[in-house]
Parts: sequence; C-alpha cells; structure tokens
Amino acid sequence: MFEFIDLSVGYQHAFVSNFSLRNDHCKLIALSGNNGCGKSTLLKTIAGLIKPLHGDILLNANNLNNISIKNRAHLLTLNNLQTERNVFLTVFDYLCLGRLPYTGLLGKLSKIDIAKVNEYITLFNLDKFKYQYLNCISEGEFQRIQLAKCLIQDTALILLDEPTAFMDMENKYSTFRTLRKLAHHQGKTIIVATHDLPFIEEEADEFWHIQHSIVQISENRVNV
Repeated sequence: MFEFIDLSVGYQHAFVSNFSLRNDHCKLIALSGNNGCGKSTLLKTIAGLIKPLHGDILLNANNLNNISIKNRAHLLTLNNLQTERNVFLTVFDYLCLGRLPYTGLLGKLSKIDIAKVNEYITLFNLDKFKYQYLNCISEGEFQRIQLAKCLIQDTALILLDEPTAFMDMENKYSTFRTLRKLAHHQGKTIIVATHDLPFIEEEADEFWHIQHSIVQISENRVNV
C-alpha cells in the first residue's frame, strides 16, 4: 500500500503539484505525458532518490523519509536507464545483483536466490543469453535483462521508466502482458512510465497522465 499526500515533485519548479492518492490494490499503472513533463522525476521521488518539494509519501503507512535505504530495497525497486554495462559480468551474474538486498554482508546467494534468478531467466526467455557477457547483448535484449533484474528483487512496488523503449513490437506486447500477470498473480503494484501506449493500453488497469503539472487518473474500463 502506498499513499501520496499533497505531493509536489520537481527541481527548480514543480513538474507535479498537489498529487494526493491512496493505493491499496495490486495493479499495472501506465504513466504517460510529454517529454519533460516529470514522469521520471515522479518515479525517482517515489523511490526516495529525490526529495519532494512538498507533501509526503507513505509506504505501508510509514513515511518514506523514515524508511532506511536497506528496508526500502525490500519494499520497492526502480530500474536505472543509465546503467553502464560491466564487460566482466555475464547476464547471470548481472541478474544475481537483483538479490543483493537479501544476501547479507558476504553477498552469498542462497538456493532461494538462485531459484528466483532462474525463474525470471525462464520467464523472459533469457536462457540463451545466460552465460554471455553484457557487452555482447543488443540494446533491446539488455533492456529485457534490466527489467528481469528489477523483478528479481521481488518487491511489492515496482517503478519502471521506459522499460520497453528499445524492444521490438513482439517483445513490447509480451512484456506488458507479463507485467500485468505479475501484478495480479503475485500481488504487486507496477507503475510504468512509457510512450508505448498502444502496447500497454489493453493491459494497464489504470492510467496516470501528467499535463500542466496535474496527474489525471483514469481506469481501464476493459479490465474493470
């Protein structure tokens, strides 16, 4: 469960103003708006990487400011579009980084951790890339790998910034179908900032559209 109370986000000025919302249902949410409207800034603020200009964010009734980084990593995850590829990491090694919040000081993977990694390797059809090095992977495939790494972290709130930008049409459709199934079957809320609205419009439960610093919310009546 998360709640926004009179939330304003931005830097010098507010991209989003006076946004109040309470969410206690598992759903796939499509976040849209023109370039520069504040989609990424809103996601980073929800993740705690940027402080709100005004208002509060509650996660499970706890103020985000009072939640440690370690505990926050068990509650939410945000993909990182600026991730640089480490040429010394295989796809499997990179995906294992998604389990770091659970491995303790020594970073040792348990059988549960490895099973979780392999689960998402299968789910995203990454088996053939499993032992390839990251610098040998195309942009579209690397984006699927980044998405799998986020989901491997296994949090209830997942924030995704343009997760399908470099994917082909088939993978865009299949990715959004998979995200909807995960939201409904595994009890997750997934917020996706995207310009790929034709590919997500049948899968999203709810749409958030940012315009003139206001977040307009509408339900997908097909999925009600």
